[in-house]
Amino acid sequence: MSQSNSINEGTPPSPQSRVLPKEPSNPPPTPVYTCECRCIDWYTPLKNGGNTIYNYTDGTEHHQCIDIGKGVPCGDKTNLKMITLEEARENCPYYDWDDPNTKMPKDLITYLQKWNHKLPYDSRFDIHHPDHYLNHYDSLQELITHLQETNLYDFNPLQGTNDEAQAKKDIAEIEALKQTSLDSE
Repeated sequence: MSQSNSINEGTPPSPQSRVLPKEPSNPPPTPVYTCECRCIDWYTPLKNGGNTIYNYTDGTEHHQCIDIGKGVPCGDKTNLKMITLEEARENCPYYDWDDPNTKMPKDLITYLQKWNHKLPYDSRFDIHHPDHYLNHYDSLQELITHLQETNLYDFNPLQGTNDEAQAKKDIAEIEALKQTSLDSE
């Protein structure tokens, strides 16, 4: 190194003489809104008997397109014209169900795309009922496959019930048995 630079070899340059990286001339666009889809419990229909009414993560019922101060999901924001479909597709990690990295639960996508969810109640989607699909299968797709290929397992496919009153009796019986078991300990 030459002496004319007045920097001695082995001595780091002063902070003033360092070259800093330049900011990109075209930084990526920042979303003009915040995705609040994380405020919704997307598993609600898979826990409440199959009713496609969602709750917020704190348990409060979500009403579509009504802002109650707990967050508005991007689907509602597009319906309310607060954002465009393109903005939702580009910025919401829940919006594009075909994206392998979507944050939307796979079982919910399967439920909405492949299951007859027009029934008012199905015990296979009631988290309190012993028929709940996750008590017997690892995923909803596994239940659907078993219903289509009945000899897949050494037990019959889970049929469940659509009789909500009967399901509530079943749940009450199980809770009573649990309590009796606890009382006898």
